[in-house]
Amino acid sequence: MKRLAILAVRFRITFLMVYLLVVGAGLFFLSGLKLDMYPDITFPVIGVVTTYTGASPEDIEQLLTRPLEEACASVEGVKHINSDSKSGASMVLVEFDWGTDLDQAEIDIRRNIDFFREMLPQDADEPITFPFDLSMQPIMFFGVLGPYDGAQLRRISKREVEPYLERVVGVASAETLGGLDREIHIEVLPDRLSAASITVNQIVTALRMENVDIPGGEVVHNRSELSIQPQSAFKTVDEIQEVVVGVSGQVPIRLKDVAVVRDTVAEKTRVIRANGKSAILLMVRKQSGANTVQTVAAVEEILPDLMERLPNGIELKPIFNQADFINNSLGNLSTTGFLAIAMAILVLLVFLRSLRAALIVGLAMPISILVTFSIMYAVDLSLNIISMAGLALAVGMLVDNSIVVLENIYRHLEMNKSAGRAAIDGAAEVATAIFGSTLTTIAVFLPILFVPGMAGALFRDMAMTICISLGASFFVAITLIPLAASVFIHRGKKVELSALANGYSRVQRLALSHRRTFFLLAVLALGLSIGFLAWNYIRGNSEFLPKQDSGMIVLSLKTQVGSSVNRMDQLARRAEQVIMKRVPEVELQASDLGVGEGFAAMFSEGKHSGLLRIRLKPLNQRQRRQWQIEESLRELLNTIPGLEAKVFQPSFIGQEGDVVVKIQGFDLTVARRIGIELKRQISQIEDAKDVTFSVEQARPELYVRYDRIKMARLGLTSAEVTSTISSFFQGTIASIFRQSGNDHNIRVRAPRSFRNDPDNLGGLTLISRVSGPVILRSIADIR
Repeated sequence: MKRLAILAVRFRITFLMVYLLVVGAGLFFLSGLKLDMYPDITFPVIGVVTTYTGASPEDIEQLLTRPLEEACASVEGVKHINSDSKSGASMVLVEFDWGTDLDQAEIDIRRNIDFFREMLPQDADEPITFPFDLSMQPIMFFGVLGPYDGAQLRRISKREVEPYLERVVGVASAETLGGLDREIHIEVLPDRLSAASITVNQIVTALRMENVDIPGGEVVHNRSELSIQPQSAFKTVDEIQEVVVGVSGQVPIRLKDVAVVRDTVAEKTRVIRANGKSAILLMVRKQSGANTVQTVAAVEEILPDLMERLPNGIELKPIFNQADFINNSLGNLSTTGFLAIAMAILVLLVFLRSLRAALIVGLAMPISILVTFSIMYAVDLSLNIISMAGLALAVGMLVDNSIVVLENIYRHLEMNKSAGRAAIDGAAEVATAIFGSTLTTIAVFLPILFVPGMAGALFRDMAMTICISLGASFFVAITLIPLAASVFIHRGKKVELSALANGYSRVQRLALSHRRTFFLLAVLALGLSIGFLAWNYIRGNSEFLPKQDSGMIVLSLKTQVGSSVNRMDQLARRAEQVIMKRVPEVELQASDLGVGEGFAAMFSEGKHSGLLRIRLKPLNQRQRRQWQIEESLRELLNTIPGLEAKVFQPSFIGQEGDVVVKIQGFDLTVARRIGIELKRQISQIEDAKDVTFSVEQARPELYVRYDRIKMARLGLTSAEVTSTISSFFQGTIASIFRQSGNDHNIRVRAPRSFRNDPDNLGGLTLISRVSGPVILRSIADIR
């Protein structure tokens, strides 16, 4: 260590060049550091999602969830398994120990699911496995607005906006949510089907047989091979109406005789609105490991060019932008760091009484931080609010070593040594001491790297930045400070601190003469500190992470279970109007109501629920903080009859709420009763807000219980009856209509007027091979 000080003083130019290189490298690597909200954490959780359209939660649990749980339970390293069974979808969450190789775990889960695949329903979709990753969260939301209907907006977003955004560097995917897809509806007329003795299954089969593309082979002619391409797929909607679905005597019955063919759009199950106007939601996700801020900046850069390519009147309204919050958070932490450096230099100036000395010591802080940036880049650490908090915390400790070294150099100067000799001797004398001091401080933070669980993964970046910066500060103190002191500090420049030294001597003598008293005072101070800490903990003044003002509020809206999306839409409009009138801090609000499509359906509660995203004005343009506005929104929206509004607070792995109580047992009815009572009691606790219960209400259902003896006499099977009911009320995708490069479903079902009357279920006509037409209520008990 003494050798380092000697080399730094004797080879000044060399070490000066080294530090100039360090500064340049630090600035260069700073520009290359990834900027993100939180550290890159992959939770040891793998999800398995399987959809089975139309199945009840009980059927989902028995047919999908339980077999999948058994398949996942035998995988090595499984810690917990949680599942969620809802109408039409199953999600199984498999939790492993931290440190598990999730890639291998996912492969093992897929392999086990393949073994259990025969136990799953044949018409259920293939299970989808995915690891939980923070990078899966969207980094941007846009509202796509314009003077077009939902189908046109969706088509513009999917065909023109999505591909353009997905070409941006760093963007993994752009996904369009909401709107309406074009569909060909075959609305069968029950009375005409019954009169013609044609079943809905015959119509489905006929459509599938008439709309096929099968290669016809080849013909060899004049040494040439001619491929045969039968053109049997539908080319126009009118062709669909002419399909023969049955025969009456010798007269063919065409589809148009027993059904109405409509070229229309899918029925509305989701409503998306931005600032009161119908819109499409566009969600942008970044690639894993990509720089969030740079990706968002790249997207914003191409927006003007994209807008020029879109049809007139189309707007892309930003709803959420993660980069803004990251920039604000990192900007605040950067400002804090600069203020800390400035205050440290000011304190040094006051106590050292030398501008040169203050600047020399102050130089140690930014150089140590730049060295830290270089090492962070080398070990692939991102610049996030956790690592920046570590740097801000370390700023005050970075000058400690340098102050000790500089003070000792001053002491050697007072011994009439030359500046170079004083710098070498002063640094060498305290090198071992400050090295031990640095190690003791590092020893406090280093164990965080070995803390298991989410806390260790989350605060790993903070511990590493502190340890790296402290290590850098030691080498700066032992090399740069002697180098600078030998050049800028001269003999006779004494530090006048006699008043402070005399005061400290008096306090020291007093403490040594009253040792027992001062020892008891120290113990008392320790006890009071622990007491205040415990008191704060008991009062609930403790958080895993501090409250953040992100400028984005998400409200969960619900009404009575079983309500239509139109009813939910009416209540949401009232909520939007109240918010616009009573909350001046709101800049934009976007509603997303009803059931999402595809994978998103797993996270939808139903047509009776939705989310209201609210973007607030910048903090400098409002007087209230985000949590104050959230409290105001709770009070305002709870006055709307029939609407339940809660602030949505997702955690890292999707668990909503600060406290989660799980009720386990084998009787769902008992569990529901206990849960409702528990919710009532917890709601009465002071400061308890947004109390929810996952199975609070049951969805109304119609049970159809078959009389199998009667069905057997009539030659009817359960599969025939069930598929007929499903085709009439849920609808069956009979085939695909392809036009202009797009695929559109051909859906067969009864008209809405028929489906909206529960009595029509019992009066549904079935065709028996034994006796002809049969009414459903004659062979089934409907309740």
